[in-house]
Amino acid sequence: MLYGKPNGLSYSRLGLTVGRGLGTAVVRGRFKRLCREAFRLSKDRQPSGWDWIVLPRRRAKKKAPRTRKLEFGYREVADDLLYLMKRVAANERRRERDGQNDVARG
Repeated sequence: MLYGKPNGLSYSRLGLTVGRGLGTAVVRGRFKRLCREAFRLSKDRQPSGWDWIVLPRRRAKKKAPRTRKLEFGYREVADDLLYLMKRVAANERRRERDGQNDVARG
């Protein structure tokens, strides 16, 4: 899940909250590193001036066949993060147009 709100700055910021439900400390650390790297490398394609908070859900994890390890790669995380950022920004523009003022989420 991704929450976002315009921050009034010329740059975006990323916050990560990863609970134990995602997996072991190694898995959580890997997920956070992938998210930070995806955020850093996609700055030119993401909406600027936003605060983003990433909250992965249990249903987001995928287990590799025949192993118990969680499987997610950089490309998957980067594509999902960028897709959700664009979706949240579009929802926020729609809310502003309609006169609502809540935190947008995707």
